[in-house]
Amino acid sequence: MKTYLIYIFMIIMLSSIILSCENEFIQAPPIDPQFEYANLGVGRTWEYKYDSINYLNGGVNKRSNKGFIQILVQEEIEKNKFRILKSIKKDSLGKYTPFRAEIIQIQNNILTTTDNNLTFINLVFPPKLNSKWAGNRLFNEQVEITINDEIMKVYNGWEYNITRIDSSISIVNKIYPNTLEVVAGPINENLISRRQRREYYTKGVGLTKVQMEVLNTQKIQPNVAWKDKAESGFIYIQELVSVK
Repeated sequence: MKTYLIYIFMIIMLSSIILSCENEFIQAPPIDPQFEYANLGVGRTWEYKYDSINYLNGGVNKRSNKGFIQILVQEEIEKNKFRILKSIKKDSLGKYTPFRAEIIQIQNNILTTTDNNLTFINLVFPPKLNSKWAGNRLFNEQVEITINDEIMKVYNGWEYNITRIDSSISIVNKIYPNTLEVVAGPINENLISRRQRREYYTKGVGLTKVQMEVLNTQKIQPNVAWKDKAESGFIYIQELVSVK
């Protein structure tokens, strides 16, 4: 009888331990939402295809460039601050050539990227529909950039806005659910210049697509698409191929 009672006691104790473990598992803290969309980690690699159109000679000539870009997270310099290496190749059979190192950081509920000594606030956390912020406030928006031998002010008066969240996007014949869209550009647009950048971030993947338009024209044709009336500048599209 005594042995039987000991046996019952051991079963009860074992059951308590299992239930306790289950409760601990259920109550485990969720994944940091800041990393769900950024998906940063040393060794993480994204491969993108890119396609750009450059408008030359008053829009008479259009130069197209295509290729692939690889982004590799090289190291974590300090907590949540990463150095990434960008590499490029012209076709799928070529070999990647490094061309620039950049910084990505998550701090104080914002995701920032540093590119060509300009630090952008790409995303704010927690991401909410119609959230707006001044994403270029960490540098002088009046900075001038040379594009196709023409000096332009690209980032003046920009506002960033989350226009879609928890939506799906189709990229290179693949559907990415749980995706948000950030649209950035001047608060006040006009008929002779277009400045717009769209970025798409997917939970568990990271940056999935970028589309940027920096265009000028003297053709006052509001009903004509920018790609058809642009006289200078460029259109750039970058889409995810793989991530590992």
